[in-house]
Amino acid sequence: MDSRSVQIYIGSGYFLLSASILPVYLCILWIFLTESAFKNNFSYRIMTAIGVAQCTLITITAINGIMLICNSQFSYHIDKVLMAILEGAFNASVLLLLVLAINRFYIFYAIRWIPMKNAKIVFNLLVGLSWMVGLAFTVVLLTPYADLRFSLEEYGNVFVPADTVVSTLVLLCSTCALGLAFLFYMATVLVIVRRRFTVKTGTGTRLASSEIRLFIQGVVDFLFAIAIEVFFYCAPRTTEWMVAIEVAFVLYNGYLNPIAYILINRRVRNSLTHTMLFIKKRSVTEPSLFRSRT
Repeated sequence: MDSRSVQIYIGSGYFLLSASILPVYLCILWIFLTESAFKNNFSYRIMTAIGVAQCTLITITAINGIMLICNSQFSYHIDKVLMAILEGAFNASVLLLLVLAINRFYIFYAIRWIPMKNAKIVFNLLVGLSWMVGLAFTVVLLTPYADLRFSLEEYGNVFVPADTVVSTLVLLCSTCALGLAFLFYMATVLVIVRRRFTVKTGTGTRLASSEIRLFIQGVVDFLFAIAIEVFFYCAPRTTEWMVAIEVAFVLYNGYLNPIAYILINRRVRNSLTHTMLFIKKRSVTEPSLFRSRT
């Protein structure tokens, strides 16, 4: 198989893998934003922010797949803007994982001393700060002094030059965020074990099965984030490994959380089914309406 055919196959894989899950993920985020059971729960607001960042990442990966299929980056400026947004969204998503870890620690331990009203203000600030840091990386990468490109030859994202201050800052930001998240999750595990899977609230003690499920999902998300981080920085810089990194990147950002939401939350599962049926019904009825008008 010649190199051009390989490029088309890999590009098609990037595009299909990313584009196939994007509508499902967007529907789940819409459920979180519109249904009171989710939008009034601040943990789901943080997860929604993580979802927005991850949808941005897989959308850009789908566009990268189109670039491979067409064997063109279309223009230097388009590629530069897309890669700057991708890097900003990545750093924001990692910092939001830290915010989620802090939120889990608060729910299981600190909620007795810090009122929810005050905690929401703090978490809003932390979410906003995460996006601001991501935006800062995007702005820096839009300048002539730093460059992140999608390589059509290596099938992945590369800094130009490879060893830059920005790439070092990206590594420092993600490593510190994941390290702090690890400490908060370990502290939360100790609290859960000590209290025998109960959570203290302002009105007493209650079984927190839903919070436990959210905690488990957060831990799984965190562990996969660490695996992707290690995979990215330790894997050899060969074509095969670059493709494997991109595929793992899409599977983590695009598939892990939606699958977890569907498996552990019946309300999400039911709402998603109703949404899909509604979309299918509209797609079936609209052509007939169009024909009746003509």
